[in-house]
Amino acid sequence: MIPPLDRIDTMIGRPKQLRRPRLTIRRILAWADSEHRFRGRWPRKTDGPVLRHPDETWEGIDSALRSGHRGLPGGSSLPKLLFERRGVRNSRGLSPLTEEQIVTWARVHLAVTGTWPSNGSGTVLAAPGRTGKISIAPCVAPGGGCRGATPWRGCWPGGSGCGT
Repeated sequence: MIPPLDRIDTMIGRPKQLRRPRLTIRRILAWADSEHRFRGRWPRKTDGPVLRHPDETWEGIDSALRSGHRGLPGGSSLPKLLFERRGVRNSRGLSPLTEEQIVTWARVHLAVTGTWPSNGSGTVLAAPGRTGKISIAPCVAPGGGCRGATPWRGCWPGGSGCGT
């Protein structure tokens, strides 16, 4: 017969009081919401201790989400959870850009403003939340494209570093 978990912890030299308490998605989201209200931004795994819970760190929470410890299912992460449940943009989880997509955005910009986009154009009109820097990145990225797109010449006339 296998001894209960609390007995195993004691048997291997880890006192019961040092075991980390179970986590729930609901609790993690409540802590994240609180941090967002207090700091004005969502927590990152590098942020250190959770506000009002100094025994918990965002890195530890991210680790438990990834590996499935402390009652969590695993296979997730802090950025994934915040994206799925709070709509927080996860820059590492963005879909690849395509040449066709970028050229379409540039043409929409031209149609609306009468000028081709450049680094200073600001938000990509056809894709709110993206900036002009992203729309031309494949043209100027050293040694290749950006997020899956390939570099090309003559993207649009006057585009910064994109041909003439």
